[in-house]
Amino acid sequence: MTGLNIHTLVHDIAPLAPWGKGVRRTGEGVVECLEVRRTRGKYIENHPSPQPSRIGEGVNIGGQSGVSHEIDCHPELVSGSHQMQQHSGQSDVPKMLKQVQHDANSLKRTYSPIHLFTYSLKKRAAFTLAEVLITLGIIGIVAAMTMPSLINNYQKKQTIVRLKKVYSIISQAYTMSETDNGPAEDWIDSSQTINTENVKKYVQSYWLPYFKSIQECSKEGDCSYNVNVKRPDGQYSIALVGNNRYTIILSDGTLIAFVPFGWDEDAGVLYWGTSQRFYIDLNGPKRPNVLGKDVFILTIYNKRITGNCYTFSENSLNAECSKTGSAQCCSMKIIRDGWEIKDDYPW
Repeated sequence: MTGLNIHTLVHDIAPLAPWGKGVRRTGEGVVECLEVRRTRGKYIENHPSPQPSRIGEGVNIGGQSGVSHEIDCHPELVSGSHQMQQHSGQSDVPKMLKQVQHDANSLKRTYSPIHLFTYSLKKRAAFTLAEVLITLGIIGIVAAMTMPSLINNYQKKQTIVRLKKVYSIISQAYTMSETDNGPAEDWIDSSQTINTENVKKYVQSYWLPYFKSIQECSKEGDCSYNVNVKRPDGQYSIALVGNNRYTIILSDGTLIAFVPFGWDEDAGVLYWGTSQRFYIDLNGPKRPNVLGKDVFILTIYNKRITGNCYTFSENSLNAECSKTGSAQCCSMKIIRDGWEIKDDYPW
């Protein structure tokens, strides 16, 4: 077993420089770390140890015979920050040894930020092909579930925007025409026959001057509009071009058919109506051409533009604007709902 033999213990040890194999402290303040051998309770000085002794070996402090200490022969264990003190003939070396050993154990290896970053990159794992495919599959399923709802909501909002726009255009034209031509109820000559030519004269006199950038469609097949409008249940409903109607297409593609007459069901004849109607297809010939989706009916009532079926009660309006109804009153339902397409709407 090896250890240290320290000669000439001093009360206050000055800071020491690190040493290699060993240092002897003599009475003049020089220390040498020596290898000793313990034989039958005694310490025998030997040659200086080529390697530092391990902690836990015997130590003999010069001038204090029989005192064993655990101290290693390392520069960090003998420094100016540790002091050996002697009180009443006994050394306080065990207490000092505990502090020295704690300081030695606290020495840890540190790494620079660059080293840690490089190390983390080496350890970073990549996604496997299976994980990527599974993730893409989950995203696809979620998209397939949510896309129809998002598309429907977008289409509903676009429908409201375009319907409000054409509603505003007709309202402004109506106000300006009344300013120039007097009350709308005086525009119609009920003595005239109801036909396409007379309807055209009426529209050109009281409406067309107040619209901009329009295309006229006076007969069926004009403006590439060769379709008939259907109800939500798929049944045929109305025609927007021809059939005594006069139709125009605005610059944004919106189609407006003027219908200044009504149908007397009891007499089975047409009559010039005081409540004129406007059949509107928001996207022209494009699909779906269904009442309540892209086709709506506006009318003049109480000297203003409003939705069709303006006299209907709430229950009658909901029944008519449904998937089993004619859907000719859906414009009025939208207006009463605050220009919204709600969940009970037959979309």
